[in-house]
Amino acid sequence: MQKRAWLAMGLLAAGLPAAGMGCKDGDPCGPDLVESEDGTRCVCPNGMEPLPGDRCPAEGDDAGPVTVDAGTDAMLPLDSGVDATAPSDAGPLPDAPTLRWPWNGYRTGSLHAAADAPLRVHPLRPRFRWEPQDDAASFELQVEDSCGRDFRSCDFESPEATVTTTTTDVTLEEALPVSTEPPVGRRYHWRVRACRTDGLCGAWSEVRYLDVGRTTNDFDGDGYADLVVMRDGVGIHVYPGSVDGPPSVPSVTRDETWFSADGRGDVNGDGFDDLLAHVDGIYEGTARDVGEQQLLLGSADGLSIVEEERFSFPGRDGVEAALGDVNADGFSDVLVGRPRVGGSDEGGLQIYFGSPSGPSSLPDVELGSSTPEASAGSVVEASGDLDGDGIVDALVAASGTQSVFWAAGSREDGGFALTLLSDFSSEIGELRDVRAGDRNQDGYADAFVSMDGEGAAIWIIEGGRGLESPATERAPLEGLGSIAVDDWNGDGADDVLGRTGENGQVLLGGPLNESEHVSWLAEDAAFADLNGDGFPDLLVGRTRDMNPSTARGIVRAIRGGRDLDGASVDWLLRNPLTMEAVAPNNFGVLPR
Repeated sequence: MQKRAWLAMGLLAAGLPAAGMGCKDGDPCGPDLVESEDGTRCVCPNGMEPLPGDRCPAEGDDAGPVTVDAGTDAMLPLDSGVDATAPSDAGPLPDAPTLRWPWNGYRTGSLHAAADAPLRVHPLRPRFRWEPQDDAASFELQVEDSCGRDFRSCDFESPEATVTTTTTDVTLEEALPVSTEPPVGRRYHWRVRACRTDGLCGAWSEVRYLDVGRTTNDFDGDGYADLVVMRDGVGIHVYPGSVDGPPSVPSVTRDETWFSADGRGDVNGDGFDDLLAHVDGIYEGTARDVGEQQLLLGSADGLSIVEEERFSFPGRDGVEAALGDVNADGFSDVLVGRPRVGGSDEGGLQIYFGSPSGPSSLPDVELGSSTPEASAGSVVEASGDLDGDGIVDALVAASGTQSVFWAAGSREDGGFALTLLSDFSSEIGELRDVRAGDRNQDGYADAFVSMDGEGAAIWIIEGGRGLESPATERAPLEGLGSIAVDDWNGDGADDVLGRTGENGQVLLGGPLNESEHVSWLAEDAAFADLNGDGFPDLLVGRTRDMNPSTARGIVRAIRGGRDLDGASVDWLLRNPLTMEAVAPNNFGVLPR
């Protein structure tokens, strides 16, 4: 009853007549409607208002659910979301809307954020956007939490939220219910349809999914990002997040030959983030950089560190790999760069699809570059939708030709292809990193490209519908070996960490004219919401800190928020190996 009332209020607020409520005083109701008890309007036989899309059964009708045709007051069978056959003189029903934001797999942020946190969008009150259309007088948005794996055909039997609006940009006013036990948060699905002034609506849009109340790198599912710090090829340390941030002493220390990692995906869809780590090359005879990727699954107890419970992808020469749902099936996929495949190091990309049982053992998709010595796959990224189709796309750096390729996400195995996105071969510098994020709040992910060396710079490739002829803009920052992208100040636009001179600089999202000085220069960088307040915290790692007393590496964490202070250090993590005789061992390498 409460959800129906919400919808009715939305229709009246928009100045639209609800079906069956247009009867004039004294006029008889139609054959399948009855007069309300107070005699003021026509209602269904069960007393409910015949609102668009409601399933209102007619007496003696065995045909199943029915709805009301506002033009004739007749009860008609309900089909795939279209209210009813339009009156012959009313014109066609509106087209199905084209969705824009959020894309499939988007995380809204930690459920622990305070209800009055100064965030542009609260994690439990998500924002939804779609394209305007001339044939619509209003729109109906539905948000559902029980669609299951086959969500594309979900019929939204009991939507948690239903909003009728005349805008194409809606932020929910009420918090969505989520689990407060690991894994915290909840997966929701959403769809939109367009309606005419008479209340009749067209077909529903596609269905997309998002994870509400969840943040990235949360391996134990408690709503706080966990921090994995690597000693470059020597060992790892795990620091669990909490309301007070990370502890000064790691909960897990283990010898591992990891050189990079990505903790922004859930490969088996159990609600816990998994960690993909790269083990560097092993030289045997004439083999070059064999290496492998190892996937560690998250759980309520944290990462499964034991080797027997890992997924491995042996014999791959991937310099880096990434996690992301590039086929929009609800499971993160494993993307492995192959920069040395091909007769002339053309390079390429392998994709292993996720599933409830984990990733496939053999690559489901193999893509290759046709450019000799391109070394495509030196860096891989899969965290944003650049072309606006709702599916996360893959960004693939080609260090040999100083260029960036992309592989558009696709629901079809044969729908993937490596396509040149931007060529930086005329620039002086070395292409080092590629990240994705929406810096201008237009609903499309942008690509951030880091160039290091003499021509150090950060370039921004703007995303857009179809990603045709994207604009490329140079940011007023120098590149780093690793850049970080996230919404540090919670204003809804992603920010990027770069360098100006000897110190770091965070370029705030929006126009390229605002930035925040960071007193600490990073060799490695990342964002993660360590204390669950809804603001990602900035992590800067230096594997060889200049202070002699901390020469074994250090990680500084700077709290996110609306009032940023890049000179502060809120959490300081030192190399836990404190033996005086130990040589510097590169503590400070951070996952994405």
